[in-house]
Amino acid sequence: MTGPVRRLAALALAVVTVFVPVLPAGASGGTTAAAIESVATSSAYSPSLNSQLTAFNRQLAELPTQRSLDDQQADLDRRTAAYNEQSKAVLAALDANDEKIQQHNAVVGQYPDGAPPSVADALNSEANAINAEQQQLKQKAGTIADEGDAIKSAQQDLDDKQNKLTSKRSSLQATRGHLVLQMATELVARLTAPPAVAGSPDGGDRGRPPAVAVRTDGGDRVSGVVSRGPLDRWADQHGVRIDARPVDAVLSPAALTKVSAANVGVLQPTRSFDGLIKQGDGTYRAVSLRDPSRPPTAAQRAFDATVNSGGSAIALVDGRKVVISGVDVVDAPSTSPATPPQRHLALGLGGRVQPFAEKYGYEHLMDFTRAQLRRELIGRLEDPNYRIHVSLKDLKDLPNTLARGRAYEEGMRTFPFDANGKIPAYAATWERAPGVTDWEMYLIHTLPGVLERTTFYDENNHVVADPF
Repeated sequence: MTGPVRRLAALALAVVTVFVPVLPAGASGGTTAAAIESVATSSAYSPSLNSQLTAFNRQLAELPTQRSLDDQQADLDRRTAAYNEQSKAVLAALDANDEKIQQHNAVVGQYPDGAPPSVADALNSEANAINAEQQQLKQKAGTIADEGDAIKSAQQDLDDKQNKLTSKRSSLQATRGHLVLQMATELVARLTAPPAVAGSPDGGDRGRPPAVAVRTDGGDRVSGVVSRGPLDRWADQHGVRIDARPVDAVLSPAALTKVSAANVGVLQPTRSFDGLIKQGDGTYRAVSLRDPSRPPTAAQRAFDATVNSGGSAIALVDGRKVVISGVDVVDAPSTSPATPPQRHLALGLGGRVQPFAEKYGYEHLMDFTRAQLRRELIGRLEDPNYRIHVSLKDLKDLPNTLARGRAYEEGMRTFPFDANGKIPAYAATWERAPGVTDWEMYLIHTLPGVLERTTFYDENNHVVADPF
């Protein structure tokens, strides 16, 4: 007696045959986005312009960071890599299963009229096992295919976010350029000779006062005590005569057409210089002393590049407006005989930060009054010898922290309400009113060079990435 045996059909499965590409970190964003810095309000500007500057700074603070998108892309890349490995594995398993089917069917083909019972039972048992394996692989392949679709959808969403961020950054960069033009226009219009000082001796030099009541270049002049030597030596080497009175200059509105794309996001309309050199054509070259241990700010570099590429700036010399047509930078010796010891400042919610600070021997600001806090905090944040340590313990509503911090910096201490008593759209998702910790986080992210010296810690005091 012979028994029937089962012939199996190979599974035709068109899934996971195309792998999702894994891009290098940051590759989806192309080149690094140009920096966009905030713009400072000032009493030297009209109320209308100050309102525009405040609105711009708020929009900039609410803008998602490129780093957050890069982190999302890195997570998606890791997920994609795992998906591709799983796809390769299931494809290999499907190939192996197909080979088993072919071998099984070849044996079955040797018994066209049926196999002996013992052989038939063995072949049918083998067929059941191969079929069960095939079904498991089919289910696994379907799950992997679903993951591939989810990854592609997530990548599309992330690409959309990147495109929106790029578009918004481009819009903000253009807006900033228009604002800097307005700032320069108003500042140039305000450039007038200062009132006479009572009791000033006739014929004497009173020195050159600041041209405008705003200082936005972000840099400090090198101490006048050491500045005379480098300036004099540089003047002798170049055969020029330097008027070594400090001066504040304002970019001429026409110069803003000379700003490069790389500088438009960081340029400020004013710049302080340490002296002037009169040219044969009646214009001046401005001279800036540079401490080699403290490189110039991005705003200073942008101002200098704009003037040196054909733009011009305006300053007051003895009560009259003059044109600055070039900038020279002179290296000066460092004013610091030795590097001060590194210090540490802890920040976080009140009641949480003090134990955190005392555990690691860090400074904290809990003993200062509200009136003293601004001076003490900003002084430490701007000191390059300070390392900043932020405890995130019990901090809530992190996505809105920087926007609330900006509002706090602008004087807001309660929830904002419009004329109709409603909360405006920009604050609709805030979970609380602006507070000191929001303000501290905002300063960390806006003052130049501070974020690079800052470390964030979770509730267990483990180091984590910047959550803002």
